Order: sequence, then structure tokens, then C-alpha cells
Amino acid sequence: MSHFVMFVFFCPCLQEVNGITAALAEELFHKGEQLLVAGEVFTLCPLQLYAITQQLKLAKPTCSNGDAKADLGHILDFTCRLKYLKITGTRGEVGTSNIQEDSLTFDLSVFKALLQIEISDCNSAHIMGLPSLKPCLVTLSVHHSAASMMDVLVPEACESPQWVAEGAPTDCPVTTIIPTWKTLTTLDMSHNHIGCIDNSVKLIPKVEFLDLSSNELSVVENLQHLYNLIHLDLSYNMLTVLEGVHTKLGNIQTLNLAGNRLVSLAGLTKLYSLVNLDLSSNKLGQVG
Repeated sequence: MSHFVMFVFFCPCLQEVNGITAALAEELFHKGEQLLVAGEVFTLCPLQLYAITQQLKLAKPTCSNGDAKADLGHILDFTCRLKYLKITGTRGEVGTSNIQEDSLTFDLSVFKALLQIEISDCNSAHIMGLPSLKPCLVTLSVHHSAASMMDVLVPEACESPQWVAEGAPTDCPVTTIIPTWKTLTTLDMSHNHIGCIDNSVKLIPKVEFLDLSSNELSVVENLQHLYNLIHLDLSYNMLTVLEGVHTKLGNIQTLNLAGNRLVSLAGLTKLYSLVNLDLSSNKLGQVG
């Protein structure tokens, strides 16, 4: 019996899901249009998004309890038009329950017009529908949520490990073609547990601003695929050498390398576009 009770608390039951979506629907019934017109950032938690996702799986009317203010349609209309979204999870348990928000799966494909999304304290493995944001998203920020860039930029890779970016040459007929993030110009994946800059960057060719600060990077790699990159933050990682970095950062203007373990400036001399450089808090003995 105790195991059953734990399960109910861990995964919200249908009654709780109904209550969560009804409360959100009523809030948007009263304020949704005003929020959209003002262009404000709207904040949702993983629990609310989980509830919306579960409701959409049910074969029932969007207004099953007869209260027009609680109609799920208010939420769907709002999510179709919202441009700025912030998703903030909870570390540990939610309130007095033992629901762990980072274990809840939610789907972002209900958002059709997002320009900007910020995700923090979630588990990227449980975020569904991110690729559906590719046609419109301009700014993507993910903090305290990911172990790799691939998890966020190519979630499809878990099902199709042999993939190639759209438009890239390939001689393998069975390779999966993955569409690029066509409008993404700013990617902030600072404060995660990213250990390498993997080849998922091939999918973000338009990115100009890339923030990978406060991760676990020891090598600068694959950035030659980002032809438009002009601002790069690699501060507070584990970089020790920069040999050949000029071959990967041809057009870089601002480069932040503070808080690493650099002992030499070798590799920086041929960055001819560089305007701003931060090398504070490293292990440099002599600056030539």
C-alpha cells in the first residue's frame, strides 16, 4: 500500500493534473491576452508543463468540467502565440510532496511561435519537442539541465546515432538527415556539465553568440563549423592549451577565457578579428 501512495505523489494523479491545468487556464483566461500584447516573458514550471502534456494525451473535451474559464483551449491558444518562455524547475521535491520535477517528462511542441526560451534546473532527457522550435527560435538558454550539447541540440540522436546535418554532404544512404536550427543566433548553455563541444554544433550554423562558461571543457573543438560566431564565452572551464584555436575561431571578436588553467597564449596570435579578450584568473606566467 505504501508503494502505491509513493507512486501517486511521485507522478501526479489525474485529479492533480486536472487541477493544475484548470488553474493555469483560468489565469490565462483573465490575463493571457494582456501578457501576449505586452510581450512579457512567461514562466512555467515542469509540473505545469507535465500536466498540460498529460491532458493532451486524454481523449476528452478540452472543457470537461463545464467551466469555460478552465477550458484547456485557453492554454493552447496562449502557447501557440507566446514568444518568450522561461521554464524553471525545482531542485529537490516540490512543496510538501515527494514529486521530483526533474523526473517529469513534458512536451514543448505546443509552443508554435517562441523566439526565446530559457530552461533551468530541469533534466534535458525528459524534455520532449525541442526540435519543433527550430523554425522560429532565436535565443536558447539551458542551465543546470544538460550533460552534453547533443542532448539539447540533437535529441533525435538517441534514436538515430548515425545522423548528418541538413545540407551537409554524405555518402551514407542510411544516415538520418537532421534539420538545422535555422533562426538560432544565441545559444547559452552555461552552468551545465558539458565535457566537450561535440559535432551537434553543425546544426546551429547561424549562431553568433555562444556561452559555454562554467562547464567541464578541456579542449576547444568543432567551432570551425560556426562561420558566424563572433562572441564566445569559455570562462570557468578546464582549458589548458589553445594550440591551433585560430583555425576554429576565424571571425571571433569577443573571447572570454577567464578562470581556466591556461599557461600559454600560444594559439591566440592569429585571431586577427579579436577586439576583446579576457584571460583573468589563469596560470599565465609571462605575457608576450
